[in-house]
Amino acid sequence: MSRLLFFILGFGFLNGLWANSTDTTAAKDTLRVKYMVSSDFSITAGNLSSINTLNQGKLNLEKRVFALKNVVQYRYGIIDSITNANEFSATSSLSLFPLKRVSGFVNGGFESSLLRAFQARALSGAGVSFRMFNKPKNKLEPFVNLSYEYTMFNDSIVVNNVKQLDLQTVGMVVGWTGNHKFFKNDVTVVHAAKFQQSLTNTSNFRFDGNLNITIPLFSIFSFRTGAQVTYENIVISTRKNLDFLWTFGISMSNF
Repeated sequence: MSRLLFFILGFGFLNGLWANSTDTTAAKDTLRVKYMVSSDFSITAGNLSSINTLNQGKLNLEKRVFALKNVVQYRYGIIDSITNANEFSATSSLSLFPLKRVSGFVNGGFESSLLRAFQARALSGAGVSFRMFNKPKNKLEPFVNLSYEYTMFNDSIVVNNVKQLDLQTVGMVVGWTGNHKFFKNDVTVVHAAKFQQSLTNTSNFRFDGNLNITIPLFSIFSFRTGAQVTYENIVISTRKNLDFLWTFGISMSNF
């Protein structure tokens, strides 16, 4: 299995290099900068007082030979004056020859989560993405990559009948990203999902996915609603495996 994964990753990088060397077009390779800032929220009052906010920022730098994608997300939630969600995540991905049908990438990230009870999670990896559709109104890009991950929990977890405070693993990740426009570009649907399976512990796997619908208001401002789902098979005893979040908000973007 590991040899097959390394072969797939190596093929993706070599394919990108070969395709770039045979490209003789003289098109000007300008730097394209894309950004998105959004704030989603929900508020209740009365018998139950709560505030939940999800803030996100994206910055993409794109050229013909590379694309650097950065995403930062912060979630904060209070129920009856008690903080129940305080989550931060930051991820970056560097792709080589991103306009080709097959391209290689490296990625890394950091997370911390009060809701899922881990102090820190660091990850890094390398993989290959495949452009199935790449039209202005219809984009779909599956990917596969190898990932190293280290997590430090707030309390003990049980792995193979052994209690421990941290967990490190090498895993295989498969997933996709998609972007679709409907009704003369008045509605944009963006979705992403990934499944990660540890190659060293079969009981260690997780899934996360999200879907956002955006409707333009004026200029670069839009109304948005979205859903996120996260499932982790290994959590501390006081936490559930599944989390679901549905929000509404406003975004500012030139995507």
